Amino acid sequence: MHIAILLSSLGAGGAERVLALLTGHWTANGHRVTVIAFDSESDPVFHDFGAGVSQLRLGLPPGGSSPIGLLARRTMRLRRILRTERPDIVVSFLFKINVTTLIAAMGLGIPVIVSERNNPDRQQAHPIWPLLRSLFYPSAAALVLQTEASRKALSRSQAAAGVVIANPITCWPRRPEPEGRKTLVAVGRLDAQKGFDLLLQAFAVVAALHPAWDLVIWGEGPRRADLEAQVAALGIGDRASLPGLSDKPGDWIASASAFVLSSRFEGFGNAMAEAMAAGLPVVAFDCDYGVAVLADRDVDCLVVAPEDVSAMAAAIDRLLGDPALRHRLGTAASISARRFAAPAIFAQWDALLDNSVTGKPAQSPAIADGPVAVT
Repeated sequence: MHIAILLSSLGAGGAERVLALLTGHWTANGHRVTVIAFDSESDPVFHDFGAGVSQLRLGLPPGGSSPIGLLARRTMRLRRILRTERPDIVVSFLFKINVTTLIAAMGLGIPVIVSERNNPDRQQAHPIWPLLRSLFYPSAAALVLQTEASRKALSRSQAAAGVVIANPITCWPRRPEPEGRKTLVAVGRLDAQKGFDLLLQAFAVVAALHPAWDLVIWGEGPRRADLEAQVAALGIGDRASLPGLSDKPGDWIASASAFVLSSRFEGFGNAMAEAMAAGLPVVAFDCDYGVAVLADRDVDCLVVAPEDVSAMAAAIDRLLGDPALRHRLGTAASISARRFAAPAIFAQWDALLDNSVTGKPAQSPAIADGPVAVT
């Protein structure tokens, strides 16, 4: 089978991570894979998509004053590529890329699977985009969402072909908790969604109570200058740092002693799932969506009300001050995260591709939309 994969860029990110894992699986099983991205050849590639994968980078990144003009340029260019490549199926990730792909593939006879990778209710976009989504999503062979809650957030017509498939999670190696300095880690794009401004406020409240702990926020993004200024204003410059991207995916786990998810909203919470799989103790805002699927409150994770800085500070204080709690949560988290092991998730994607090519209706796999019991 020839599978074409559409995404915005080949940089760091949860969607890119999942597609890199799927690409490796599909090529290992004899499929031909072509990755098509709208960024430029000069932009960095963070994830390993594999030597046997063709990469086409269209040099049409977001920007400019006219979303309609960019959509038209992307659609025409992509349509020419699809006509030339003639894939058996197309898999597209992310809201705007999904719409672009569905328009470009109209009338070509190529089934298109689209996937929402964020909270559909919280994505800010020009008003034309929600309208286009409502018009074109019903034409998709299948719509993949990461949680049942995300599917329910869409209209009935948009979610008619909806199927829930969780993310495949890699278990990265980590070191035992050190005797000396310890690190509380957060990971994500430096933007408003990830709530790192809230995290810095919470950490500043408890930093003096836990002098052996530092906060490290991994990632890059448009809010870097604001966050660095906030670190200075809070007087925690010797305890909180923003080192940028890790050298390789998952490298941040090796030095972590605990993980915090401070997002205002999520699609799934990939970094949190990876932290749990590695056995890290986690504290998280109960944001929509993903945390409710990943976490069993006070069993494998400390969960607090969304955007409640005082509650987050109290939970961080509790976690950093109790080694036995960290051990218990981390052990339970590593067991709970096993339901997202890559082979099982790959099998769900394989079945979806086969059904989409043959025209069979999509069906959600039997995976619990919530935590599993840990004994």
